[in-house]
Amino acid sequence: MDGSPVSVQMAGSVVMRYDFSFGGIFQYEELGVSQHTVADLLLTYKVELFSEMLLSMGVGGGVCVMNKDFSDMNDLMYEDVYYKEQPKRETLPHGQVGVLLHSESFQVSCSAKGLWETNQNSDFGYKQKTHFYFSCGKNFRMNKQFQLSVASMASLTRSSPVSVDFFPTLEYEETFSLGLSYRTDHYGGVNFKINVTPYFYVGGAYVHSLNELAGAKMTSSFELMLGIRSPQKDEVDW
Repeated sequence: MDGSPVSVQMAGSVVMRYDFSFGGIFQYEELGVSQHTVADLLLTYKVELFSEMLLSMGVGGGVCVMNKDFSDMNDLMYEDVYYKEQPKRETLPHGQVGVLLHSESFQVSCSAKGLWETNQNSDFGYKQKTHFYFSCGKNFRMNKQFQLSVASMASLTRSSPVSVDFFPTLEYEETFSLGLSYRTDHYGGVNFKINVTPYFYVGGAYVHSLNELAGAKMTSSFELMLGIRSPQKDEVDW
């Protein structure tokens, strides 16, 4: 719809030699007169600690670009001195780091994103904060067809309360999965993923707001996801 928010995210990765992987993330969000663009490059390295247990380490960095287009405002507000004197663009570097210990049955990770905090620009009204994350999960094999995965994640930002997410997911023969999502005092929802082929999947998520303040502006949302990957060397199909 004309004037509605726009959100686009693209991500990809490729496995290289010597247990290194390289990836990238691009995000674009548009809301009102503001446009928010993020581009990141990521590098990871994995080490086998014990039988079927891996330690993966990653670093990344990129830029965050904030734009404001006041020309979309009505003539009276656009001519206001306050808006005329505001900068139209601000570019900030940022980084991220993470560690993941995982196997076929469990995973534990901790990470930090948005390194190099910045003080708020009173003119631009934007401040970059470091976000810290801790997550863990466990897989339970129910039988040959079904597997239950339970995961949770805690996130922390300076001067903000701790937020906890909970994600139980039921998977059927690596072809279909159905899950629930919940964030304390914020939202609840359902999601699904269908592996149409070994190299293409379709997913979706419905989220409903549980927060009265957020619910006053938006009660629910639906997201559609598409994914594609190239086959690995000597890979065997299902």
